[in-house]
Amino acid sequence: MSLREVSAITVYNGDVCEGNAANILQTDRAFHYGDGVFETLRVANSSLPLLTFHLKRLEQACSVLGIAVSMPQLHRYLQSLLDRWSETGLVNGVLKIIVSRGFGGRASYPSENATANIFMHFSPLQGMFNWCQQSVTVVMASGRLAHNCSLVGVKHLNRLDYIVAVSKQVFANDEEALLCDIDDHVIETMHHNIFFVRDGQLCTPMLEKVGVAGIMRRVVMEQCAATLGLQVREQSICFTDLVEAEEIFLTNAVRGVVPVKGIGKTPKRTDVMAMAVSESLNKLYPV
Repeated sequence: MSLREVSAITVYNGDVCEGNAANILQTDRAFHYGDGVFETLRVANSSLPLLTFHLKRLEQACSVLGIAVSMPQLHRYLQSLLDRWSETGLVNGVLKIIVSRGFGGRASYPSENATANIFMHFSPLQGMFNWCQQSVTVVMASGRLAHNCSLVGVKHLNRLDYIVAVSKQVFANDEEALLCDIDDHVIETMHHNIFFVRDGQLCTPMLEKVGVAGIMRRVVMEQCAATLGLQVREQSICFTDLVEAEEIFLTNAVRGVVPVKGIGKTPKRTDVMAMAVSESLNKLYPV
């Protein structure tokens, strides 16, 4: 089977359905309350290059929320997908894993005996052949992210703060919304973490009160920086820091590195650090 013939796949608690045939049950707490967590993984050549990082963060997030997920069971569901892909040739795309608390409980109160439900949805994706994508312009979002120290770093299902922050604007396909917190500190974009270079130092926003510590952010800080002989400084960042930066790039686990060609109307170079980091990624995790 060629890549073009590979269809979307949905897995619900181990049952595999073609396309979008699996319906989320109306009584699931993920649907009613956003009571769950998720991970979005890149599928490259029928493999999951960053799987270990994703599963560790998913397990930690479930622990924070008190969701009783069976990781061995989740591994078995994943293996069924990998086995399926091994029979179809080279598969490329995006896999989203959602773990919900499941059913039960009195209204918003969670049930003590709830059993987690595991959803997986694969979407084929073409046009990404390495870890560096087309450059974008970053535009300041009009809204701000509220602080939530109990959930900082957790990739939970309720994204309303992010949606409301950008709801009054329209962004072009080559634009990403820059999100700040209520103290006007730069946090991230809608789907990416942020890195910038100033005076030769690679920096990224400190995520103490809000924001998601992305998988690719961790890889860049712990692995790419080491291979390039760099250290990454985490610090509080304001918009002016980005305007005055020599270079800016975004990261996430699906797209890898996304160079920033401009912040607002201020142009930025895209040919040094972003290229070096993406080359390092291509060596560490060939796709």
